[in-house]
Amino acid sequence: MTSKQRVLIAGGGPAGNLFCILFSRLGWDITLAHSDWIPPQRKHTHYLKKRIIDISQDIDKRLHILVLNSVENGLVNLKDGSPIFWLNQAKLVEGLEEIASTLSTPALFSIENLTNEEASSYDVMIDATGSRMKLTRQCEKMGFGQLIVDDTGTFNQYTTRIYKNKNAQGWVWVDKLENAVIYGEAIGGTLKITTDAITLAPDKLPTFIREFINDDPIETYRCAAPKIRRSNWEGSPLIRVGDALIQLPAQTGFGFTSIFEQGLLCSSLIPSKMESALNDFAERLWMGTVTQFAINKLL
Repeated sequence: MTSKQRVLIAGGGPAGNLFCILFSRLGWDITLAHSDWIPPQRKHTHYLKKRIIDISQDIDKRLHILVLNSVENGLVNLKDGSPIFWLNQAKLVEGLEEIASTLSTPALFSIENLTNEEASSYDVMIDATGSRMKLTRQCEKMGFGQLIVDDTGTFNQYTTRIYKNKNAQGWVWVDKLENAVIYGEAIGGTLKITTDAITLAPDKLPTFIREFINDDPIETYRCAAPKIRRSNWEGSPLIRVGDALIQLPAQTGFGFTSIFEQGLLCSSLIPSKMESALNDFAERLWMGTVTQFAINKLL
């Protein structure tokens, strides 16, 4: 009897969990190495594009049902009262984690302690550890290849403030204020406001938002992210996905969509073709985004 092929997926975030689903469809034996580190952006308000629904339908039925169940029905744009499409990022992430946990076996080692012997026991390795690229960096330490990172050299700073207010129900707000992009989300008595300007104080917000802020935030999260960053790997086969492959401007709402696009791309490929296809995908995004940055500077 032929033994199953083995894949090591490093990172238990959305990208890693999505690729668990893909490799389960191929019948592979999946080891999932979770990270104890939870990125602060997990707490941010995320604007997810409607295209995720269509992509999920083309990838996997379970994934499609999860995405549909993560849609918040009946929300309106606070600014003008119009209906708005809104995916609950927390529901989507938790649902992906639950599905992946039934399809994989937890790793008994940390990525930082991965040995050559352990690595060689896998037919495929996938780095889904986000911008830290922990598996790629560990493979570089073990002499499997060289990591080269391209970025624009500038970072955006993001702040999320979370407030409790029983009247914060059923609306979202997406706008620009003082050159800052702002996402507001009021669901279940919790108001969450994310902005890409750390210096934008709550008292600078419009009156219709401030009326929901009666006290100091119960939680505040901050993080920095590059405008755009991509990884390049020269060495033994190593698949990078999610932010470990390419990190896009948070304001575009394409970060999550990019993960689903990567999944859709790989859903029709054999594993040996995935790395090359993903590299081409990242190259197109990189060139398009960098070109747009250059055009914006000239305008």
